Amino acid sequence: MRGQTIDQAIERLARSFREAAQIANDFGLIAAFEIEPPFVFNTEQHMRRVLEQADQPLLKVIYDPSHFDLMNGSTGRPHEMLERIGVGKIGYLHLTDTDGTLRDGGTSKHLACGDGHVDIARSLRILKEGGFRGWIMIDEWEIPDPYDACSKGLKAIRQAWLEPKPAR
Repeated sequence: MRGQTIDQAIERLARSFREAAQIANDFGLIAAFEIEPPFVFNTEQHMRRVLEQADQPLLKVIYDPSHFDLMNGSTGRPHEMLERIGVGKIGYLHLTDTDGTLRDGGTSKHLACGDGHVDIARSLRILKEGGFRGWIMIDEWEIPDPYDACSKGLKAIRQAWLEPKPAR
């Protein structure tokens, strides 16, 4: 942080992200950022402050259920934070499950969809119903069997996207 306070660092980061989002948009890309436990910025409040101070509707965040779960108290309900942030603020999805614990390096433990405590189907329904049409990456980081993780992630996506909308 080189002597900066968190407030100063968030302000500087937000200014940089404001410019990055405009540049990305000029090239037809989406600028999105991700925060997680080992980062200096590692809370929902930090994420909100960066978005608010960037004051750039083109800037989005990456929804990673394992990271959102940790920032939501390791409850298995990252979709609650997703709803508070808003689907319209999501640029990309890193699809992974978690058990709410940390890896040795300090970041969230990633598991294949269905192998953790997250209701992946609920997160996907919220994204679908909220109009999310961005990129989805199956995040198999440090999962022992990446093929299994990709297969389970694809199955979860297909089920969520092919389900009929619930009657209201």
